Amino acid sequence: MKQLIIFVYSCYFLSSSKTGIFAANSGCKPYEWQCKSGQCISLDEKCDGVANCGDQSDESSEFCLETNCPNYTFKCAYGACVSGNAKCNGIKECYDGSDEAKDLCDSAININLGMSLHLNETSSKIRSRRQAKANPCRVTLGSNMIISTKADPLFTFDDGDFVGDLTNIKYSCTSGYSILGRKENICFRGSWVYPQPKCSITCPNSVIQGITFQVICSYNRTTIPCEDAIRPGTIATAACALGYQRPDEMALVDTLSCGANGEWDSIPHSCVPICGQQTTEAFGSGLVDVSRIPWHVAIYQRRNQSVEFICGGTIIAPKIIITAAHCVSLKRIDPTKYIVLVGKNYREYSAKEKLETQEFNISEIHIPRGYLGDSAFYHNDMAILVLNEFIRYQPHIKPACVEWRSHGAKDPLPNTMGKIAGWGRVSPNGFYSDDLRAITLPVIDRDECIRNTKPVYEPFVAADKFCIGSPEGVGAPCQGDSGSGFLVTKDIEGTYAANSGCEPFEWQCKSGQCISLDVKCDGIADSADQSDESNEFCLETNCPNYTFKCAYGACVSANAKCNGIKECYDGSDEAKDLCDGAININLGMSIRSNETSSKIRSPRQAKAGPCRVTLGSNMIISTKADPSFTFDDGDFVGDLTNIKYSCTSGYSIIGRKENICFRGSWAYPQPKCIITCPNSVIQGITFQVICTYNRTTIPCEDAIRPGTIATAICALGYHRPDGIALVDTLSCGANGEWDSIPHSCVPICGQQTTEAFGSGLVDVSRIPWHVAIYQRRNQSVEFICGGTIIAPKIIITAAHCVSLKRIDPTKYIVLVGKNYRDYLGDSAFYHNDMAVLVLNEFIRYRPHIKPACVEWRSHGAKDPLPNTMGKIAGWGRVSPNGFYSDDLRAITLPVIDRDECIRNTKPVYEPFVAADKFCIGSPEGVGAPCQGDSGSGFLVTKDIEGIPTYFLEGVISTSLSRDPCSTKSYVAFSDIQYHELMIREIKGKFTPK
Repeated sequence: MKQLIIFVYSCYFLSSSKTGIFAANSGCKPYEWQCKSGQCISLDEKCDGVANCGDQSDESSEFCLETNCPNYTFKCAYGACVSGNAKCNGIKECYDGSDEAKDLCDSAININLGMSLHLNETSSKIRSRRQAKANPCRVTLGSNMIISTKADPLFTFDDGDFVGDLTNIKYSCTSGYSILGRKENICFRGSWVYPQPKCSITCPNSVIQGITFQVICSYNRTTIPCEDAIRPGTIATAACALGYQRPDEMALVDTLSCGANGEWDSIPHSCVPICGQQTTEAFGSGLVDVSRIPWHVAIYQRRNQSVEFICGGTIIAPKIIITAAHCVSLKRIDPTKYIVLVGKNYREYSAKEKLETQEFNISEIHIPRGYLGDSAFYHNDMAILVLNEFIRYQPHIKPACVEWRSHGAKDPLPNTMGKIAGWGRVSPNGFYSDDLRAITLPVIDRDECIRNTKPVYEPFVAADKFCIGSPEGVGAPCQGDSGSGFLVTKDIEGTYAANSGCEPFEWQCKSGQCISLDVKCDGIADSADQSDESNEFCLETNCPNYTFKCAYGACVSANAKCNGIKECYDGSDEAKDLCDGAININLGMSIRSNETSSKIRSPRQAKAGPCRVTLGSNMIISTKADPSFTFDDGDFVGDLTNIKYSCTSGYSIIGRKENICFRGSWAYPQPKCIITCPNSVIQGITFQVICTYNRTTIPCEDAIRPGTIATAICALGYHRPDGIALVDTLSCGANGEWDSIPHSCVPICGQQTTEAFGSGLVDVSRIPWHVAIYQRRNQSVEFICGGTIIAPKIIITAAHCVSLKRIDPTKYIVLVGKNYRDYLGDSAFYHNDMAVLVLNEFIRYRPHIKPACVEWRSHGAKDPLPNTMGKIAGWGRVSPNGFYSDDLRAITLPVIDRDECIRNTKPVYEPFVAADKFCIGSPEGVGAPCQGDSGSGFLVTKDIEGIPTYFLEGVISTSLSRDPCSTKSYVAFSDIQYHELMIREIKGKFTPK
């Protein structure tokens, strides 16, 4: 059966309860709970509003306060869960009567720290003990601290004030300081529920937050999230974000230091946006990738339950879109009705895209006062949309440039060629184009435009308009293209608002003749010059799946292929090579014919329409279907041959990687091979890198040209040793080699993100090394075991969790299981019950995902010392036959002396206490592991330079009694020290750089 490892992280309050996950307490049955007096009651009766223990401990704050009550219940002040109808119904259902408290029923108190108090909390402020209500709490103001009621932050307390029972307070700090610890607290029966936090001096995050640059922060040589409180000593390294660049006189990288006074020693320089640059070569007409027009956006309108495409637009700044006023002006301008998406190739709002898209709401719409729509002939038809958030520029998402002409003629000069893109209709009553399309058209002289426009349309050529058209009639915008930009080499000049030339549903041939758009590239020449069936205008037509695509790009019936009838204008549907084999001229698909027959040594030998192969410097040209078959410079290939370009080692392709021979010419320009530095040098799991070229930040995954600068710093979860610089700066040389290599960073292990855990519910950030292992069974996925991260690809668990009759790595999805050869399961008393799981990818460490430490004791005793306290976590069953815990829980238990363990274990279980095992248990019976906790780690803590650090000592193997959840017996753990060689060998094979 296949195994799947999934990392599951749940966030709940830490429970002070001493029962729950680890079965029953000592002296009671597994499904019972032991009162303080020793009395046993059913687990179902604990914290239910009724005192079932003689000492009432089952309804006390000590054991109930942090009970996780379902949404349909009411939570009593001390934590019990009662009926959702209990609140203020006149019946006392909470043991403390808090469901009928006067303050609650007069207003709305909720003691859950995740919710607000709705009562007038100012009444809770009391100046002296004589005035205080029963069970008050004293307010202690820490240095630079402000304490207020949660419901009204303006109402603050003074040091020494007293607050009434159930008062919910909020901590904040004076300017320049930040809270370290929990930001809220509640007074319960004279005591604060949580420890008081502290206010620490910090540097303002706002200084290092910006849209034009990206920042990496490090503290004590460890990379930290820049959104956290910034303590003195933090170093911030800032470089331009993608889509921005540094002016020539500025350094490529800023390094800022947070001083002891809470001030940064400098500020990062803003970077300049890169505008108007395409990621790929310029576009002509037809289908186009958004990376060629990265400034183009799609505007949608919310209509009832649907979202409909209405117009195009153009990015000119991170929050600013330019479009036509008629796209967004209704009787009343309402920004909430519109959505903007950037980075889209496809018109449909919910279409699955090839590249990342970003979605925005509109916060403001600005339209010139003089705009009155068609009643004023669309004068001032321009709108500025202000987005609710900043656009994050990417290689395929960039702004267009704007250059203002303050003097002279404002209109672009006649015959200036400009680009227009959109998803407009393909005919007047036809469908909108599903794919993004683009066309190049010229500006028409204003006088000529008016002369050739019918009188009824002349008023639309207002002073703020210019005309575009096409003497050759290559095409025209249509409905749905409104608002799209017209872009020339330097400027964004306007937005499309009217048509001219051929009618919107027509296409203009090279000769000027107008034909229906429906008959363009349909296999039949409808224009006198046959331009409607030419390679120039048809090659990149997007043919539907139910059609056949001719060699030059036209779309004809799917039955056309080799049916004896010439339906493609060039006859390619009946070509001999096609009908003998299976050629497809779509560059996105493979050729399945025997392409080697297309290689011809001289023009005399070539088939009709051969193409000459020209090998660029350091270039390799092969057939697409068989990369091992390569061409020499000067070879000729037959018509329709599909070739692939690659480069020799150390060089990379710049341009299109594929081409096709069509009637003696190559369909696309030949690319080039340029020398590049290997990306592998700057790729690693332990560090992160920012790349810049020509003072512009670029993706480090792209081809790295000479002159590229790479700045490397430790990734989250790693730090630099003291003798190594915090930041490495590498330069790609003209010889294609880096001048140095980044230093690997050291993983941070065994450190919690928050305070130490005890027993009960626990947040994964307190045990960030714990993982969940699931198994696929038929159509379901079932939880089976826990495990512990010790390296980015290595998980330690119990062998019995993943061992079947035969260990078969192909049965596993994200791991490979490896055990000692002599592991025989329960037949050998779970000797060597240890497994090392190797994941298929490296784990990316985060504040809540970190490894545990491992320390090998090569000399002396291998077992941990008796009475050593260790932490165990898991989602095990709450009783022998009960459900698995939905929430992650943890407990602290001691190591038991081996001799004592054997003495107190029945003879039948003694063999399970093998040499590679140690025992844990609980003299006080606070709990025990249960089914589902197998494989979970036992971790002990050591103080390393003042930081509590957790080390993995072993994994849960088996219970030493018939009852797997009993707190009266012990549990055997497999000691990792006995498996040092296996673990170190495997871990060493997968050490990241």
